[in-house]
Amino acid sequence: MPAQISTILNYENWPEIDKRKWEWRFAQRDRFDDLSIEWSPKTLDLRRRCNSVWLGFLLFTDPAKLSVTPPDRVTADSISVFIAYLRQSCRTPTIYNYVSGLCQVLIKMYPNYDWSWLQIVCSNLKEQWVRKQKPEVLSPALFKCGLRLMETAEYRRQRYGTYDSSLIRRFRDGAMIATLVEAPMRLGPFLQMRLSELVRSNDTLIIHIPAERTKTNYGQDYPLSAALSDYLETYIQEVRPLYVASGSTDILWISDHGPLRYSTVWAIFYKRTRYSLGFPVNPHQFRHASATYLSRTDPENALAARDLLGHADFDMTSDYIQGAQTLGAALGAAEILEKRKQRLFDQSNP
Repeated sequence: MPAQISTILNYENWPEIDKRKWEWRFAQRDRFDDLSIEWSPKTLDLRRRCNSVWLGFLLFTDPAKLSVTPPDRVTADSISVFIAYLRQSCRTPTIYNYVSGLCQVLIKMYPNYDWSWLQIVCSNLKEQWVRKQKPEVLSPALFKCGLRLMETAEYRRQRYGTYDSSLIRRFRDGAMIATLVEAPMRLGPFLQMRLSELVRSNDTLIIHIPAERTKTNYGQDYPLSAALSDYLETYIQEVRPLYVASGSTDILWISDHGPLRYSTVWAIFYKRTRYSLGFPVNPHQFRHASATYLSRTDPENALAARDLLGHADFDMTSDYIQGAQTLGAALGAAEILEKRKQRLFDQSNP
């Protein structure tokens, strides 16, 4: 949540009633306890920051309210002033994140209160979320973007007899895009994937993400199509070794300087999708694609999107489904690959 907030009340300076309630409500409990909170440590930190911003606002504007019980501080008027305060330094998406985070904290800490009015405020903020709407794109188009990059690199390699630096990057970028369509994980685990985590099973590869690198602390497996598995084998055996750093790291996605960084990958996805589709698609939108595809093609099993995306709470998954800009995911990718592969085979063997 990048924002310049003038006053943030750090946790150690919270009023005692807030700290006691937070510790009681968000302390680690038995996972089968009805009071347990299934937020990841990162989500807890974000929620705590939202509450710190709220308390900092009260300290700055009306310190007397810090002496009353937390639910009594939250009124329609105080939230309205809070939003106006945030608008001085934050854009609407950030304001929504702070107010929505505060709302989630209050719902968990004080479930017996009616917070429906605050949820409506959050919904209204979300509707005000001003952002350029990109044309809707089917995930098969995203997959074709990656596939086209790999095919072009292969064609030119066969023609010229070797990979030059541009073809190495082209094949790698295409492999990343195609893989993220079939395995729509978070970008962190995606960039931390190791060679040993791609396990061969018959004719396909399975990506195994260990629990310690997932947000929910549960391991995740992503079976890949046979065709994509072949392309990844080519990347691992022929393309990746051409990078200078390949001998010094077992990270899957690399450059000559070592493992790829977040900013580099975002730039790659923006560049490649913009050229292919006419507008950029960032890596996070691939997760929206998967959730939307499952919800629209198989509504009865929409809960599967929660497991595919690694969410602990279906409420988060439902936001992805309702707000997604793209469609589709891995289920259609294998068919696209097989058809394209067969067409190329038919053309080369008249």
